[in-house]
Amino acid sequence: MENTNQECNKLELYLEQDTEACKQSIYLRGADAQAFSLVSGFPVYTVGAGQNKAAEFRFKPTRIGSHNAEIVIIAQSVTLYQNIIGEGVEPQLQIITDLVDFGKVELGNIKDTSDVVLIKNISAHPITINNVVQLGPDKTQFEILNGGGSFVLQSNETRAMDLRFKPVFGGRTSGQLGFLYNGVGSSAIA
Repeated sequence: MENTNQECNKLELYLEQDTEACKQSIYLRGADAQAFSLVSGFPVYTVGAGQNKAAEFRFKPTRIGSHNAEIVIIAQSVTLYQNIIGEGVEPQLQIITDLVDFGKVELGNIKDTSDVVLIKNISAHPITINNVVQLGPDKTQFEILNGGGSFVLQSNETRAMDLRFKPVFGGRTSGQLGFLYNGVGSSAIA
């Protein structure tokens, strides 16, 4: 089974004590600890009384089913424990084209792509895509010309789209598309 879906979730650390605490270490332990990773909020840092500090974790399942681990937060005078869980699922959609490179386009000009195959239904049943949305970060200079909206993908069917890049700002930019559907793993992101 290959599941490249990765989700990031944030945990807010809140200190209710009257004194500040220095977070010296955060690590994961347990049978499925390898499926989780800390991606931001790395210690050492100090959390003042009544303040909080975010830590962001990624879940990348290694198998189908429940994954459980424990977050261990070591502060100067206390060790805190927080359970973390995730569910590994069989993917239903496969991203075929994860990068569309429009190259260099002069400001005010337009560059279109035609029939770019972005996703494929790899499940055994039809999947209704409720919508295709621009997720950003740049939602201004990119446009879906054709192939968006709501549609049904039959088993093993792919979906081609026409996309446009019309730069109004100089420099590099990027955007992502989200394929929203009713099912585990929604949305698929290209």
